[in-house]
Amino acid sequence: MQWIRSERWKYLWFSGDGHEQLFDLEADPQELHDLAGEEPEVLAQHRELLISELEGREEGFVEDGQLVPGRKLRSEASWVAEHARL
Repeated sequence: MQWIRSERWKYLWFSGDGHEQLFDLEADPQELHDLAGEEPEVLAQHRELLISELEGREEGFVEDGQLVPGRKLRSEASWVAEHARL
């Protein structure tokens, strides 16, 4: 799961299947009511924020400016493996 938040909203993207969730942290601080289907503009805005953060990472979550679900993940990031060799 990858997520990003703004002052008011929290957006979650599940990298395995592409499922998205959106929570209004002001109205719902315990994140009980998923608004992904009710706030398409806010959802799209936060998806773009996450894409910007994930662009270029080795996991390959972003391709051609879009989130790509279903990527097989390695058990550890390359920097962890490199650090372990030191």
